[in-house]
Amino acid sequence: MVVCGPDYKFYYANAGWPGSEEDQRVFRRSSLFRSMEEGWQPFPNNGVLLGDSAYPQLSWLIRPKRTNLDEEKVQLFNNAHEKTRKPVVERSLGILKRKFPCLNHLRVDPLLGPALFLCCLTLHNLTLTDDDLDDDVRDNIEDNDIIDELDEIDFAYLVGGNNGEAKQQELINLFDSESNANNNVIRRKCYNERIDFMIDNEFTLNENCRISAHTIELLLKDIGHRLGHTTRRNNPLSEKHQLLTSLYWMGKGDTMTEVSTMTSTSSSSVSRCLHAVVEAINDIKFDEIVSWPTDCTSVVAQFQAMGGIPLVVGALEGVLVNIDTPRANKEHYLDRKGKHSINCMVVCGP
Repeated sequence: MVVCGPDYKFYYANAGWPGSEEDQRVFRRSSLFRSMEEGWQPFPNNGVLLGDSAYPQLSWLIRPKRTNLDEEKVQLFNNAHEKTRKPVVERSLGILKRKFPCLNHLRVDPLLGPALFLCCLTLHNLTLTDDDLDDDVRDNIEDNDIIDELDEIDFAYLVGGNNGEAKQQELINLFDSESNANNNVIRRKCYNERIDFMIDNEFTLNENCRISAHTIELLLKDIGHRLGHTTRRNNPLSEKHQLLTSLYWMGKGDTMTEVSTMTSTSSSSVSRCLHAVVEAINDIKFDEIVSWPTDCTSVVAQFQAMGGIPLVVGALEGVLVNIDTPRANKEHYLDRKGKHSINCMVVCGP
């Protein structure tokens, strides 16, 4: 399960549940659910998350309306909900999987899978640049007019309360007329991800590892002490070699045997590198990099520009990440698609 924002960064993630678990069960047992139910808010003015119909209707989590679908304002609200949430979630996860093809099918032990997913999210947020965005998306994010308009928004008209259905109805009432909806909705195209096929044999660092040399050096300063060896026996791998080997595996999505051949490292060493690097990144960098923005004002403005729904601070989604068939408890990892996977929850921004 993830929560992402308008900048295509991930604000929250929960990974580790078998693929057979329902999204709602994963959600209700997450730290996000507990914190929000206890009154914590990333945005002080009754901010809300947008989720699909798999999630419960709460005062801070709004899903599409499933009744009275013949009413015009309900149709307008559902359309706005989809225009706001779906492009953000699909593009955020698309960029993530394009950067780290290993997530298309994790060829590791299921116990390592959740940590590896969180590690990839951390690296995604750490390395997200304009190069990941189409021109249309970049122009939309940098539209200062949208940010300026937020100062004129009166947040007081949405009081919220503890009733999720009441909060949803308040938002639906904003679309009481077609003219009002058209004034608030900025239509936005959703483009398919572009794949850059390399035709020569010269691989750059960024193409192999999905991360720049400068960021690698910064990352080494933070986690290098966790990768060092206590002795220099048997010519151990350097901290930098361990990090690059792990990033290469995540960036290429190859088997460990293929990576060991390319990096002149044994398969067992590749596996040990991956475990050490993933654990170090998650322990040291995850909470710092995968977190809510300090100021959600621009996030709210960008979400409202997409579909006209105010006070949205994140888009919630559950993600099934395919894995090899586990040796134990394989039935627990069998998802609704008939594949073995782990269920991960994310919240992302526009």
